[in-house]
Amino acid sequence: MKDWIDIDNPNHLSAYKAIINELRKNGHYVLITAPKSKKLKNLFQEHGLIVSYIGYKISFLDLFTDQLNLMRSASITDFLKDKKIDIVFSLGSKIMFYVCLDQKLSLAIIQNEIQQDKTITGYSKCFSLVPESIPEQKLIESGFNMARVIRYKGMFNKEELNFDLRTINELTGKLEFLSKHMPGSLSA
Repeated sequence: MKDWIDIDNPNHLSAYKAIINELRKNGHYVLITAPKSKKLKNLFQEHGLIVSYIGYKISFLDLFTDQLNLMRSASITDFLKDKKIDIVFSLGSKIMFYVCLDQKLSLAIIQNEIQQDKTITGYSKCFSLVPESIPEQKLIESGFNMARVIRYKGMFNKEELNFDLRTINELTGKLEFLSKHMPGSLSA
């Protein structure tokens, strides 16, 4: 199975690294992309990760952020065209959403709280992985499509941006199930 993860925030590396390792241990090929940045490149080298660097993430007082995201999305779309990605794994990146929408890829967004973006979760191939600690009624009231919600045990630590090992194992198992059995996934 081929998974794609784009890491554009150095603070997310610790959360993603554990998930990447677990997915690879289970036989997944994980393609990692990131914007061109000396800081990110050094960080990935320190962790022994092979990354394809595409586009830039530049922000000056948050000016032109949406335009730069669209430009980077277009570059990633060109890069991924022949990669045959099965599932995209995200913490809520708009860039990944734009690419998934264009390429009709299945998108799994991991959440630790109710932080729904109706544009993203309205996409028919978007699945939300949400902790069981959030009551189903709250999700329904917040507009989540429960047919595209997968619950997991454990918790994502927002402050430290990492998962406990039990949560990682749970999430990777849910991702494998999602890629094989959920309506709208490429393998279904």
